[in-house]
Amino acid sequence: MIFKLHPNEKFDRATKEIKKLVPEAIVLTSGDINEMIANADVLVTQYSSCVYTGIALGKEVHSYFKLDELKQLSPIQNDGASAKIIAELGHSLLRYDVNEIKLRGKKNLKIIDNPIPSILKDSYSKTFSQTVITGQHLIIPSDKIATIVQARMSSSRLPFKVMMSLAGKPLLHRMIERVNSSILKGSVIVATSTESSDDPIDSFCKKEGIRCFRGSLNDLLERHLQAAEEVTAEYVLKIPSDVPLIDPDVINRVVSYFFKNIDKFDYVSNLHPATYPDGNDVEIMTIDVLRKANEMAKVTMEREHTTPWIWENPDINRIGNVVWETGLDYSMTHRWTIDYEEDYLFIKKIYDELYSPLKHFSMYDILSLLERNPEIAAINNKYAGVNWYRNHLKELKTVTANQTKVI
Repeated sequence: MIFKLHPNEKFDRATKEIKKLVPEAIVLTSGDINEMIANADVLVTQYSSCVYTGIALGKEVHSYFKLDELKQLSPIQNDGASAKIIAELGHSLLRYDVNEIKLRGKKNLKIIDNPIPSILKDSYSKTFSQTVITGQHLIIPSDKIATIVQARMSSSRLPFKVMMSLAGKPLLHRMIERVNSSILKGSVIVATSTESSDDPIDSFCKKEGIRCFRGSLNDLLERHLQAAEEVTAEYVLKIPSDVPLIDPDVINRVVSYFFKNIDKFDYVSNLHPATYPDGNDVEIMTIDVLRKANEMAKVTMEREHTTPWIWENPDINRIGNVVWETGLDYSMTHRWTIDYEEDYLFIKKIYDELYSPLKHFSMYDILSLLERNPEIAAINNKYAGVNWYRNHLKELKTVTANQTKVI
């Protein structure tokens, strides 16, 4: 039995503990984990991304992840041809000059221009307009999904928060960067208002090549619907702009669950009830149910927060929910969203510690960092559990007082 320790592990302590339980074990503190997995018969891990290597190599894998779902997400359909096409396209779109890479924003990344190979040009839109989840014969029409990120400059508690700097770029840039890492996001649209105060958001989107829709300042329900209809979307993926730590894998998980149960649900989220760390908010719904909400929602709260009429009426609408696969509930204890100055300082610290232009850090990377450095979590801990529900407890039928914190 071979144990490969994580670089952040305390080697002496871990080695002693392992040797006490498994005296004959080999304990390694360095080396290529992928090569080790390739030469092993069985892989045992908790939440490490190396689980994908084990699955791809056909090893016997034991993990806290739901392995069946991971296998479904593996791009091995069509006898492996899909994986090859994805890899070739990825290399063609973005290649890094390794000698130019400086981590943590110290130097801009040099992008080498390399056009899409001619062999892929004709089939590009057809190949990548749908994502197939292996094993379930599940077709996800990503070309019909609009991911709408609502953003404004006039936040009452923390004005201009979407333009605050994270690793040398505006928060909205980092937010979109993480959303774009989801393979199931469809078309990404920033939805802001027609107010002149939101002109900087429109300018930012034009500069970055991001589609921007401008609509009502306070009627977010109408704004989301109009943005989706402008691109003739059939499904709307709603993500707020104040979650710059959102994990792309959480987006994938919610979207795939929705389409896996497309005959059962009009609306699926990971919020009713919430279990993930606060700041991983994902909602997906049909355009039809959003249109119905736009017709039926009369209360100001229902229009300001876009979807309450949908999930507040489970007797009318078909509601689904995705819970965190760990079985844990960190929704009231781990605050990764931004509304206050302390939230910004917390999120900035996460980016300072974990950001790399080569790889998006995951939810589990953040949890590992906080476990090693509890003083980081303490930065905004006093606001853990605070959300907009606290102002509408008398109006909401499906939310209880223990799902929010009054300050």
